[in-house]
Amino acid sequence: MLNRFYSNRKEMISMQEWIVVDQFGNMIAQGFYDKQSAEFYAKNIPNASVEKKS
Repeated sequence: MLNRFYSNRKEMISMQEWIVVDQFGNMIAQGFYDKQSAEFYAKNIPNASVEKKS
C-alpha cells in the first residue's frame, strides 16, 4: 500500500501537459494532462496532432 502511494506521487510530480496543434504548429487547445484526452479532442480536427507542451 505504501509503495503504491509513492509510485502515484512520482507520477504526479512528473506529469506533462499535452497540447493540440494544427499542421502549421499553431496551438488549437491546451490543458490536457494525459495524451489520450488530447488525442480524443484532436480526433475530428483535420491535420491536428498532439504534442508535449514545452
